[in-house]
Amino acid sequence: MDNLPESRDIRITPMSFLLGAGVVLLAVFIAIIASRIVSVLVLLFLGILLAESIRPIANKLQTWKIPRGVAVMIVYLLLALVFTGLGLILVPPLVVQVGAVDDISSDVIDWVQETVPPLYQVSVNLGFDDQVRELGSTLTTTITQFIGTLAVVPFQILGFLFGIVSVFVIGFFWMSATEKFNRSVIALLPPKRATEVRSLAAELSQRAGGWVRGQVILMVFIGIVTFVGLFVLGVPYPLALAMWASLMEIIPIIGPFLGAIPAILVALALKSPWIALATAILYVIVQQLENNILVPKVMERAVGLHPIMVMVGVLAGGVLYGILGIVIAVPLVAAMQVLAMRLVVPWLIAQMGDDPGPPAGQVDAVSQEREESTEAETVPVDSASPPDSTVTGT
Repeated sequence: MDNLPESRDIRITPMSFLLGAGVVLLAVFIAIIASRIVSVLVLLFLGILLAESIRPIANKLQTWKIPRGVAVMIVYLLLALVFTGLGLILVPPLVVQVGAVDDISSDVIDWVQETVPPLYQVSVNLGFDDQVRELGSTLTTTITQFIGTLAVVPFQILGFLFGIVSVFVIGFFWMSATEKFNRSVIALLPPKRATEVRSLAAELSQRAGGWVRGQVILMVFIGIVTFVGLFVLGVPYPLALAMWASLMEIIPIIGPFLGAIPAILVALALKSPWIALATAILYVIVQQLENNILVPKVMERAVGLHPIMVMVGVLAGGVLYGILGIVIAVPLVAAMQVLAMRLVVPWLIAQMGDDPGPPAGQVDAVSQEREESTEAETVPVDSASPPDSTVTGT
Protein backbone atom coordinates (compact mmCIF):
# COMPACT_ATOMS: atom_id res chain seq x y z
CA MET A 1 0.00 0.00 0.00
CA ASP A 2 2.93 2.34 0.71
CA ASN A 3 4.04 2.11 -2.94
CA LEU A 4 0.77 3.42 -4.33
CA PRO A 5 0.95 6.93 -5.80
CA GLU A 6 -0.61 9.67 -3.77
CA SER A 7 -4.05 10.75 -4.96
CA ARG A 8 -4.42 14.29 -6.22
CA ASP A 9 -7.55 16.34 -5.83
CA ILE A 10 -8.74 18.03 -9.01
CA ARG A 11 -9.79 21.54 -8.14
CA ILE A 12 -11.69 23.80 -10.48
CA THR A 13 -10.93 27.39 -9.66
CA PRO A 14 -13.44 30.16 -10.37
CA MET A 15 -11.13 31.56 -13.04
CA SER A 16 -10.92 28.23 -14.89
CA PHE A 17 -14.73 27.89 -14.70
CA LEU A 18 -15.19 31.36 -16.15
CA LEU A 19 -12.67 30.65 -18.90
CA GLY A 20 -14.42 27.38 -19.79
CA ALA A 21 -17.82 29.07 -19.90
CA GLY A 22 -16.35 31.83 -22.06
CA VAL A 23 -14.94 29.28 -24.49
CA VAL A 24 -18.32 27.54 -24.75
CA LEU A 25 -20.16 30.80 -25.37
CA LEU A 26 -17.59 31.84 -27.95
CA ALA A 27 -17.96 28.49 -29.73
CA VAL A 28 -21.77 28.88 -29.80
CA PHE A 29 -21.46 32.42 -31.14
CA ILE A 30 -19.02 31.29 -33.85
CA ALA A 31 -21.35 28.41 -34.79
CA ILE A 32 -24.29 30.81 -35.16
CA ILE A 33 -22.28 33.18 -37.35
CA ALA A 34 -20.87 30.27 -39.37
CA SER A 35 -24.36 28.94 -40.12
CA ARG A 36 -25.17 32.30 -41.73
CA ILE A 37 -22.12 32.43 -43.97
CA VAL A 38 -21.42 28.74 -44.47
CA SER A 39 -20.87 29.01 -48.23
CA VAL A 40 -18.21 31.69 -47.74
CA LEU A 41 -16.49 29.62 -45.05
CA VAL A 42 -16.48 26.55 -47.29
CA LEU A 43 -14.81 28.51 -50.10
CA LEU A 44 -12.30 29.90 -47.58
CA PHE A 45 -11.50 26.42 -46.28
CA LEU A 46 -11.10 25.02 -49.80
CA GLY A 47 -8.78 27.90 -50.67
CA ILE A 48 -6.67 27.15 -47.58
CA LEU A 49 -6.52 23.46 -48.54
CA LEU A 50 -5.36 24.40 -52.03
CA ALA A 51 -2.71 26.77 -50.67
CA GLU A 52 -1.34 24.26 -48.18
CA SER A 53 -1.26 21.50 -50.79
CA ILE A 54 1.00 23.52 -53.10
CA ARG A 55 3.06 25.13 -50.32
CA PRO A 56 5.99 22.64 -50.59
CA ILE A 57 6.32 23.34 -54.33
CA ALA A 58 6.14 27.10 -53.79
CA ASN A 59 8.74 26.88 -51.00
CA LYS A 60 11.02 24.91 -53.29
CA LEU A 61 10.70 27.58 -55.99
CA GLN A 62 11.48 30.25 -53.40
CA THR A 63 14.82 28.60 -52.68
CA TRP A 64 15.68 29.50 -56.29
CA LYS A 65 15.23 33.22 -55.44
CA ILE A 66 11.73 33.36 -56.95
CA PRO A 67 9.29 35.67 -55.09
CA ARG A 68 6.39 34.02 -53.29
CA GLY A 69 3.68 35.51 -55.52
CA VAL A 70 5.49 34.52 -58.71
CA ALA A 71 6.07 31.01 -57.31
CA VAL A 72 2.35 30.58 -56.61
CA MET A 73 1.45 31.77 -60.11
CA ILE A 74 3.95 29.28 -61.60
CA VAL A 75 2.31 26.47 -59.64
CA TYR A 76 -1.13 27.60 -60.84
CA LEU A 77 0.15 27.63 -64.42
CA LEU A 78 1.51 24.09 -64.02
CA LEU A 79 -1.85 22.94 -62.63
CA ALA A 80 -3.65 24.55 -65.57
CA LEU A 81 -1.33 22.78 -68.03
CA VAL A 82 -1.87 19.43 -66.29
CA PHE A 83 -5.66 19.77 -66.31
CA THR A 84 -5.64 20.95 -69.92
CA GLY A 85 -3.55 17.97 -70.97
CA LEU A 86 -5.80 15.56 -69.11
CA GLY A 87 -8.81 17.18 -70.73
CA LEU A 88 -7.40 16.80 -74.23
CA ILE A 89 -6.57 13.15 -73.55
CA LEU A 90 -9.65 12.04 -71.63
CA VAL A 91 -12.55 14.24 -72.73
CA PRO A 92 -12.95 13.07 -76.38
CA PRO A 93 -13.25 9.33 -75.59
CA LEU A 94 -15.27 10.18 -72.49
CA VAL A 95 -17.78 12.15 -74.58
CA VAL A 96 -18.11 9.21 -76.96
CA GLN A 97 -18.70 6.77 -74.13
CA VAL A 98 -21.14 9.01 -72.29
CA GLY A 99 -22.97 9.67 -75.55
CA ALA A 100 -23.42 5.93 -75.96
CA VAL A 101 -25.43 5.98 -72.73
CA ASP A 102 -28.28 7.50 -74.77
CA ASP A 103 -28.65 4.19 -76.57
CA ILE A 104 -28.90 2.41 -73.24
CA SER A 105 -31.44 4.97 -72.03
CA SER A 106 -33.62 4.43 -75.10
CA ASP A 107 -33.46 0.67 -74.57
CA VAL A 108 -34.47 1.11 -70.93
CA ILE A 109 -37.36 3.37 -71.95
CA ASP A 110 -38.58 0.80 -74.48
CA TRP A 111 -38.36 -1.89 -71.84
CA VAL A 112 -40.38 0.24 -69.40
CA GLN A 113 -43.03 0.97 -72.02
CA GLU A 114 -43.38 -2.73 -72.79
CA THR A 115 -43.39 -3.87 -69.17
CA VAL A 116 -45.41 -1.26 -67.28
CA PRO A 117 -48.84 -1.75 -68.99
CA PRO A 118 -49.02 -5.48 -68.22
CA LEU A 119 -47.90 -4.83 -64.65
CA TYR A 120 -50.53 -2.12 -64.29
CA GLN A 121 -53.22 -4.51 -65.52
CA VAL A 122 -52.10 -7.11 -63.00
CA SER A 123 -52.24 -4.53 -60.19
CA VAL A 124 -55.79 -3.55 -61.25
CA ASN A 125 -56.84 -7.18 -61.17
CA LEU A 126 -55.38 -7.52 -57.68
CA GLY A 127 -57.13 -4.36 -56.44
CA PHE A 128 -54.06 -2.10 -56.17
CA ASP A 129 -55.12 0.39 -58.86
CA ASP A 130 -55.47 3.30 -56.38
CA GLN A 131 -51.96 2.78 -55.04
CA VAL A 132 -50.56 2.57 -58.57
CA ARG A 133 -52.32 5.79 -59.58
CA GLU A 134 -50.90 7.52 -56.50
CA LEU A 135 -47.42 6.24 -57.35
CA GLY A 136 -47.79 7.48 -60.94
CA SER A 137 -48.88 10.90 -59.71
CA THR A 138 -45.86 11.07 -57.40
CA LEU A 139 -43.50 10.10 -60.22
CA THR A 140 -45.06 12.70 -62.51
CA THR A 141 -44.59 15.42 -59.89
CA THR A 142 -40.99 14.38 -59.30
CA ILE A 143 -40.19 14.40 -63.01
CA THR A 144 -41.81 17.81 -63.42
CA GLN A 145 -39.74 19.22 -60.57
CA PHE A 146 -36.61 17.69 -62.07
CA ILE A 147 -37.31 19.28 -65.43
CA GLY A 148 -37.83 22.61 -63.67
CA THR A 149 -34.44 22.35 -62.01
CA LEU A 150 -32.81 21.87 -65.43
CA ALA A 151 -33.66 25.49 -66.21
CA VAL A 152 -31.28 26.72 -63.52
CA VAL A 153 -28.42 24.42 -64.56
CA PRO A 154 -26.62 27.19 -66.56
CA PHE A 155 -26.69 29.45 -63.50
CA GLN A 156 -25.39 26.61 -61.33
CA ILE A 157 -22.54 26.06 -63.79
CA LEU A 158 -21.66 29.75 -63.62
CA GLY A 159 -21.77 29.60 -59.82
CA PHE A 160 -19.51 26.55 -59.87
CA LEU A 161 -16.97 28.30 -62.10
CA PHE A 162 -17.09 31.39 -59.88
CA GLY A 163 -16.45 29.17 -56.86
CA ILE A 164 -13.40 27.59 -58.52
CA VAL A 165 -11.96 31.01 -59.36
CA SER A 166 -12.65 32.18 -55.80
CA VAL A 167 -10.83 29.17 -54.35
CA PHE A 168 -7.72 29.90 -56.42
CA VAL A 169 -7.81 33.59 -55.49
CA ILE A 170 -8.22 32.76 -51.79
CA GLY A 171 -5.33 30.30 -52.02
CA PHE A 172 -3.08 32.95 -53.57
CA PHE A 173 -3.83 35.54 -50.90
CA TRP A 174 -3.55 32.95 -48.13
CA MET A 175 -0.01 32.10 -49.22
CA SER A 176 0.94 35.77 -49.22
CA ALA A 177 -0.81 36.51 -45.91
CA THR A 178 0.86 33.67 -44.02
CA GLU A 179 4.31 34.79 -45.11
CA LYS A 180 3.63 38.37 -43.99
CA PHE A 181 2.12 37.11 -40.72
CA ASN A 182 5.26 35.09 -40.06
CA ARG A 183 7.52 38.09 -40.66
CA SER A 184 5.50 40.81 -38.92
CA VAL A 185 3.55 39.15 -36.08
CA ILE A 186 5.23 35.89 -35.05
CA ALA A 187 8.65 37.56 -35.15
CA LEU A 188 7.48 39.95 -32.39
CA LEU A 189 6.75 37.11 -29.97
CA PRO A 190 9.30 35.81 -27.45
CA PRO A 191 11.58 33.19 -29.01
CA LYS A 192 10.02 30.23 -27.17
CA ARG A 193 6.46 31.32 -27.95
CA ALA A 194 7.34 32.04 -31.58
CA THR A 195 8.78 28.54 -31.93
CA GLU A 196 5.58 27.03 -30.54
CA VAL A 197 3.38 29.05 -32.91
CA ARG A 198 5.52 28.10 -35.92
CA SER A 199 5.39 24.44 -34.89
CA LEU A 200 1.60 24.56 -34.60
CA ALA A 201 1.25 26.28 -37.98
CA ALA A 202 3.60 23.74 -39.59
CA GLU A 203 1.60 20.80 -38.23
CA LEU A 204 -1.69 22.30 -39.42
CA SER A 205 -0.17 22.91 -42.84
CA GLN A 206 1.18 19.35 -42.98
CA ARG A 207 -2.21 17.85 -42.09
CA ALA A 208 -4.20 19.96 -44.57
CA GLY A 209 -1.77 19.81 -47.48
CA GLY A 210 -0.96 16.16 -46.83
CA TRP A 211 -4.63 15.24 -47.04
CA VAL A 212 -5.02 16.95 -50.43
CA ARG A 213 -1.85 15.39 -51.87
CA GLY A 214 -2.75 11.97 -50.49
CA GLN A 215 -6.28 12.22 -51.86
CA VAL A 216 -4.94 13.02 -55.34
CA ILE A 217 -2.65 9.98 -55.18
CA LEU A 218 -5.54 7.71 -54.17
CA MET A 219 -7.82 9.07 -56.91
CA VAL A 220 -5.17 8.57 -59.60
CA PHE A 221 -4.47 5.04 -58.36
CA ILE A 222 -8.16 4.09 -58.31
CA GLY A 223 -8.77 5.55 -61.76
CA ILE A 224 -5.83 3.82 -63.47
CA VAL A 225 -6.24 0.39 -61.86
CA THR A 226 -10.02 0.40 -62.36
CA PHE A 227 -9.69 1.37 -66.02
CA VAL A 228 -7.18 -1.41 -66.68
CA GLY A 229 -9.32 -3.98 -64.88
CA LEU A 230 -12.56 -3.02 -66.62
CA PHE A 231 -10.82 -2.97 -69.99
CA VAL A 232 -9.41 -6.46 -69.44
CA LEU A 233 -12.83 -7.79 -68.36
CA GLY A 234 -14.45 -6.26 -71.43
CA VAL A 235 -16.89 -4.10 -69.48
CA PRO A 236 -18.34 -1.35 -71.72
CA TYR A 237 -17.38 2.29 -71.13
CA PRO A 238 -14.30 1.57 -68.96
CA LEU A 239 -12.98 5.14 -69.09
CA ALA A 240 -16.23 6.74 -67.91
CA LEU A 241 -16.71 4.16 -65.17
CA ALA A 242 -13.09 4.50 -64.01
CA MET A 243 -13.35 8.29 -63.84
CA TRP A 244 -16.56 7.93 -61.84
CA ALA A 245 -14.83 5.59 -59.38
CA SER A 246 -11.91 8.03 -59.14
CA LEU A 247 -14.19 10.95 -58.35
CA MET A 248 -16.12 8.95 -55.73
CA GLU A 249 -12.84 8.20 -53.96
CA ILE A 250 -12.94 11.71 -52.50
CA ILE A 251 -15.99 10.73 -50.41
CA PRO A 252 -14.79 8.86 -47.31
CA ILE A 253 -16.18 5.44 -46.35
CA ILE A 254 -19.10 5.23 -48.82
CA GLY A 255 -17.23 6.56 -51.87
CA PRO A 256 -15.81 3.18 -53.00
CA PHE A 257 -19.26 1.58 -52.90
CA LEU A 258 -20.77 4.42 -54.93
CA GLY A 259 -17.95 4.08 -57.44
CA ALA A 260 -18.50 0.32 -57.89
CA ILE A 261 -22.28 0.24 -58.33
CA PRO A 262 -22.50 1.70 -61.90
CA ALA A 263 -19.81 -0.64 -63.25
CA ILE A 264 -21.50 -3.70 -61.76
CA LEU A 265 -24.89 -2.66 -63.14
CA VAL A 266 -23.44 -1.99 -66.61
CA ALA A 267 -21.71 -5.38 -66.63
CA LEU A 268 -24.90 -7.09 -65.48
CA ALA A 269 -27.11 -5.33 -68.05
CA LEU A 270 -24.84 -5.47 -71.10
CA LYS A 271 -22.64 -8.50 -70.47
CA SER A 272 -23.48 -11.37 -68.13
CA PRO A 273 -23.88 -12.14 -64.43
CA TRP A 274 -20.42 -13.73 -64.45
CA ILE A 275 -18.83 -10.53 -65.80
CA ALA A 276 -20.76 -8.55 -63.19
CA LEU A 277 -19.42 -10.87 -60.47
CA ALA A 278 -15.88 -10.49 -61.83
CA THR A 279 -16.34 -6.70 -61.82
CA ALA A 280 -17.43 -6.77 -58.18
CA ILE A 281 -14.39 -8.89 -57.31
CA LEU A 282 -12.19 -6.41 -59.18
CA TYR A 283 -13.44 -3.52 -57.06
CA VAL A 284 -12.98 -5.53 -53.88
CA ILE A 285 -9.36 -6.29 -54.81
CA VAL A 286 -8.70 -2.65 -55.67
CA GLN A 287 -10.10 -1.51 -52.33
CA GLN A 288 -8.05 -4.08 -50.43
CA LEU A 289 -4.89 -2.87 -52.15
CA GLU A 290 -5.79 0.70 -51.31
CA ASN A 291 -6.74 0.06 -47.68
CA ASN A 292 -3.76 -2.16 -46.86
CA ILE A 293 -0.99 -0.50 -48.88
CA LEU A 294 -1.75 3.06 -49.94
CA VAL A 295 -3.88 4.35 -47.07
CA PRO A 296 -1.42 3.38 -44.29
CA LYS A 297 1.52 4.82 -46.23
CA VAL A 298 -0.17 7.97 -47.55
CA MET A 299 -3.29 9.06 -45.68
CA GLU A 300 -2.64 7.84 -42.14
CA ARG A 301 0.78 9.51 -42.07
CA ALA A 302 -0.65 12.71 -43.49
CA VAL A 303 -3.85 12.93 -41.44
CA GLY A 304 -3.36 10.56 -38.50
CA LEU A 305 -7.05 10.18 -37.62
CA HIS A 306 -8.67 7.20 -35.97
CA PRO A 307 -11.42 5.57 -38.11
CA ILE A 308 -14.02 6.38 -35.46
CA MET A 309 -13.17 10.08 -35.68
CA VAL A 310 -13.40 9.88 -39.47
CA MET A 311 -16.83 8.24 -39.20
CA VAL A 312 -18.17 10.83 -36.76
CA GLY A 313 -16.78 13.70 -38.85
CA VAL A 314 -18.26 12.33 -42.06
CA LEU A 315 -21.69 11.84 -40.48
CA ALA A 316 -21.66 15.32 -38.96
CA GLY A 317 -20.48 16.90 -42.21
CA GLY A 318 -23.16 15.08 -44.19
CA VAL A 319 -25.93 16.17 -41.82
CA LEU A 320 -24.79 19.79 -41.75
CA TYR A 321 -23.62 20.51 -45.31
CA GLY A 322 -24.43 17.47 -47.49
CA ILE A 323 -21.91 16.05 -49.95
CA LEU A 324 -19.56 19.01 -49.60
CA GLY A 325 -19.57 18.58 -45.84
CA ILE A 326 -18.64 14.91 -46.26
CA VAL A 327 -15.74 15.85 -48.54
CA ILE A 328 -14.18 18.46 -46.23
CA ALA A 329 -14.96 16.58 -43.00
CA VAL A 330 -11.66 14.69 -42.77
CA PRO A 331 -9.23 17.66 -43.11
CA LEU A 332 -11.44 19.76 -40.86
CA VAL A 333 -11.50 17.11 -38.13
CA ALA A 334 -7.72 16.67 -38.51
CA ALA A 335 -7.19 20.41 -37.98
CA MET A 336 -9.51 20.38 -34.95
CA GLN A 337 -7.57 17.44 -33.51
CA VAL A 338 -4.27 19.33 -33.85
CA LEU A 339 -5.72 22.43 -32.15
CA ALA A 340 -7.21 20.33 -29.36
CA MET A 341 -4.00 18.38 -28.68
CA ARG A 342 -1.71 21.40 -28.90
CA LEU A 343 -3.87 24.02 -27.14
CA VAL A 344 -6.89 22.68 -25.27
CA VAL A 345 -5.41 19.53 -23.70
CA PRO A 346 -2.29 21.27 -22.26
CA TRP A 347 -4.54 24.01 -20.84
CA LEU A 348 -6.83 21.44 -19.18
CA ILE A 349 -3.84 19.56 -17.74
CA ALA A 350 -2.45 22.81 -16.36
CA GLN A 351 -5.81 23.64 -14.77
CA MET A 352 -6.21 20.20 -13.20
CA GLY A 353 -2.64 20.28 -11.91
CA ASP A 354 -3.07 23.70 -10.29
CA ASP A 355 -3.12 22.43 -6.67
CA PRO A 356 -2.63 25.21 -4.10
CA GLY A 357 -1.78 22.65 -1.38
CA PRO A 358 -2.83 22.59 2.31
CA PRO A 359 -2.62 25.66 4.58
CA ALA A 360 0.64 26.54 6.31
CA GLY A 361 -0.38 25.17 9.73
CA GLN A 362 -1.44 21.89 8.19
CA VAL A 363 1.90 21.67 6.38
CA ASP A 364 3.78 22.07 9.70
CA ALA A 365 1.63 19.41 11.37
CA VAL A 366 2.20 16.97 8.53
CA SER A 367 5.96 17.59 8.61
CA GLN A 368 6.11 16.99 12.35
CA GLU A 369 4.08 13.79 12.05
CA ARG A 370 6.43 12.46 9.36
CA GLU A 371 9.51 13.27 11.51
CA GLU A 372 8.03 11.41 14.48
CA SER A 373 7.21 8.35 12.36
CA THR A 374 10.75 8.37 10.99
CA GLU A 375 12.24 8.39 14.49
CA ALA A 376 9.94 5.55 15.58
CA GLU A 377 11.05 3.39 12.67
CA THR A 378 14.80 3.84 13.55
CA VAL A 379 16.37 0.57 14.87
CA PRO A 380 17.56 1.08 18.54
CA VAL A 381 21.07 0.17 19.54
CA ASP A 382 21.34 -3.17 21.52
CA SER A 383 21.84 -2.20 25.19
CA ALA A 384 23.19 -5.68 26.13
CA SER A 385 26.27 -5.35 24.01
CA PRO A 386 29.35 -4.22 25.95
CA PRO A 387 30.71 -0.80 25.27
CA ASP A 388 33.65 -0.46 23.07
CA SER A 389 36.86 -0.93 25.01
CA THR A 390 40.03 0.78 24.18
CA VAL A 391 43.08 -1.42 24.13
CA THR A 392 46.11 0.33 25.44
CA GLY A 393 49.53 -1.03 25.37
CA THR A 394 52.04 -0.71 28.19
